[in-house]
Amino acid sequence: MLFDCGRGTLQRLYQLKVNLQDARYLFLTHLHADHSTGIPDLWLTPPVFASRGFGRSDALQVYGPVGTDHMMHHLQEAYSADVTAMTGADYIQGAGYQLLSEELAEGVVYQRNGVTVSAFLVEHVNITPAYGFKVEYDGRVVVLSGDTTYCENLIKHAEGADLLIHEVAMVPENLTEISEHIRGVLGWHTTPEQAAKIFTRAKPKLAVYTHLALFLGATEEELINRTQRNYAGALEVGYDLARFEVGRERGVLLQR
Repeated sequence: MLFDCGRGTLQRLYQLKVNLQDARYLFLTHLHADHSTGIPDLWLTPPVFASRGFGRSDALQVYGPVGTDHMMHHLQEAYSADVTAMTGADYIQGAGYQLLSEELAEGVVYQRNGVTVSAFLVEHVNITPAYGFKVEYDGRVVVLSGDTTYCENLIKHAEGADLLIHEVAMVPENLTEISEHIRGVLGWHTTPEQAAKIFTRAKPKLAVYTHLALFLGATEEELINRTQRNYAGALEVGYDLARFEVGRERGVLLQR
């Protein structure tokens, strides 16, 4: 399963050697372009390789907020000629070209093979609804914030998680002049100081930053320093192709 699908997602999955038959459930936190422009590639490319054993032969199932059905419908219209042409080829398994969608509400949205995925509302300012996700399996919990400002509902759902993956945005602390555009973007996201408060209250075994919006020369070093002023727990800054192992015995490990 995947959570959001920005540009380059499929390329990264290939680099990780993920069997794309396992990447057939997609959960969207919200419908901003940076979270969804990879969907056509994820939908249309894997079925080409299904007969060779490393593509997707089943439908792509997309779960997302209100508007997801509309988006998927128009993607199918946009690529209808291509899909018709490709499914006529003998080596193509046509079922992989099905694009299914389901719009979310808060609560359990997926439950199979011992895995439970729950959606909860977060606060991405004027983007309503926007969701975070809680994934539970065999007593272990991973929470993804989605895009959000400081959010009490997120803290409630993330409390005691093994792994909390959280977005962040910042400018250098000593910056005195910020454009209205940057100031507006910062208002849609979580500052390091707000994140530190969230982490301190939720007490995850490991907090990981993602969706790094570091503007105007802000650095990861400053991000860590500003967070650790008010948060003493385990903290990592995520990066492309990072792997985390959530284990029962050894806790959460970053696989480098």
